[in-house]
Amino acid sequence: MNIFAKSRIISVELDSELVDIERLMVRRKVGHIPVLSENVLKGIISDSDIKRHKSRLAGTDLSNQREEATLKLKAHQIMTRDLITINLSQPVEDAVDLILKHDIHCLLIVDDDEQLKGIVTYSDLLRFMKKILKRIKVEEDLSLQE
Repeated sequence: MNIFAKSRIISVELDSELVDIERLMVRRKVGHIPVLSENVLKGIISDSDIKRHKSRLAGTDLSNQREEATLKLKAHQIMTRDLITINLSQPVEDAVDLILKHDIHCLLIVDDDEQLKGIVTYSDLLRFMKKILKRIKVEEDLSLQE
């Protein structure tokens, strides 16, 4: 699984505010961000989590007042705590199985000590599959030329 581990993991702390989390996710062009406390994985926040919390107030008379309060929500108040992880040593097929089984868009990659090492997303897996399919096509083309 280490082919998916990013060299620099973007994360937030439990007390990070929603407004800062959203800004970071937009700036870094990520759809998921792990939540850590003293380097221990505690949760994950997705762009869907943020949209869900912001949209609860849309169209109400209180939307402007509460929008400000919503943007001050902390990571620990909106994060998903039930984490689906995969060990760095597990094969890519296991990642595909977990994503399909749990109907999720990303997996957190951890080492044997449960330390966060990266994230693998649905898109990462599709890009990986595309590379494999290209290799297969090249091999087929070469075998046809022989």
